[in-house]
Amino acid sequence: QAQQASQAQFAMAQQLANQQASAFVAQQQLASQMQAAAQLRAQQAAEAQAVAQMQARQSAQAAALHRAEAQALASTSNFGGAASISDRAAAQMASSMAKPKGWDQCLKFARYVKSQEVTGMELVKTWKSTCEPAVQSGMATERYRLMCNSVQGAVMPFASQADYAVEAICDSVLAVFNDVTGAR
Repeated sequence: QAQQASQAQFAMAQQLANQQASAFVAQQQLASQMQAAAQLRAQQAAEAQAVAQMQARQSAQAAALHRAEAQALASTSNFGGAASISDRAAAQMASSMAKPKGWDQCLKFARYVKSQEVTGMELVKTWKSTCEPAVQSGMATERYRLMCNSVQGAVMPFASQADYAVEAICDSVLAVFNDVTGAR
């Protein structure tokens, strides 16, 4: 009987040790998951800050472009109150030369999406779907992933507009793309 009691105590002690080991492993996994979550939150905060900075630069660039165009038009209209055809053509050419890489392709896509009457969150998802497969496959670089995540913020202001300007959405998207990738 003493031997049976001793074996039972040993079995219970072994079971307790196994439970303690399992609890320790679970605690380690939880700590690891909490650390990963904290890293993700920090990364999201950094990305949000980068997007905010890009949007601020984009707004500043757009304002500078508008000022330059207004000055160009004002200077051409100083001759008798109306700009000549060649002055207008030069101003339009200068404006078109300032368009970023990918402008024509972006306009074509934006016009197609608008013709399909895509609006709201579906508009955001449609634009994000242009880069998301590379991100999800793991083939995208960190800069590309950041750019793809930033597209959502660039398109979001247009999601609530029934009739947005395709040029404006391309300005926004390409500013983010060019800002993040460094392409010009």
